[in-house]
Amino acid sequence: MRLLTGVVLIILVSCSCRSERKPVDIHFDLDERVQIIIDQLDGYEYSLTKLATMDGVEESTSLTDLDSARWARELELFSSANINQPQFQGVYEIFDRPDENSNLTVRRYEHIEPMDANIPWMEVRYLNKLENCKSVTLEYREKNTGFSVFRILSMNFEDIRGENLLKDYSVKGYQKIFGQDTVKFFIQGELSY
Repeated sequence: MRLLTGVVLIILVSCSCRSERKPVDIHFDLDERVQIIIDQLDGYEYSLTKLATMDGVEESTSLTDLDSARWARELELFSSANINQPQFQGVYEIFDRPDENSNLTVRRYEHIEPMDANIPWMEVRYLNKLENCKSVTLEYREKNTGFSVFRILSMNFEDIRGENLLKDYSVKGYQKIFGQDTVKFFIQGELSY
């Protein structure tokens, strides 16, 4: 009887210890947000106007009714810049502040070692809750012995027909390949519903 009481007591104590643990911080899931965008766009008629500039040469095009595979390719840079992964838990500090120009809250994720990080920071502007984001902006860097890439990625959302839909996105930056000139680029996509 004493053994059974002891086992039950140990189980109760160990269970209560587990429930007191704090959950792991979960960062804004950009990959999930991109999937939501793709799912939303499947139900709307829209046109996408894209502008691309590379070293001063500009090109513009209009597209309609992209399928989900094309949108996945179009937004792949954003999906791949997701900091909500196990290896990033504990390496980003989180700061919340009111946006000075609106009624939104700004959540900023800053890497604790920004010089070594591919994504040194990310900002999410949102209304009331993180899921209701109105913009996402982040810096993405990649460097090795042969090349370096620097990008600022940005997405903006707008309430359209009662849903928080993608309004526009952009990628601005440069690429430097060893022994060649730096190539500056800017890509912008704007949706009309």
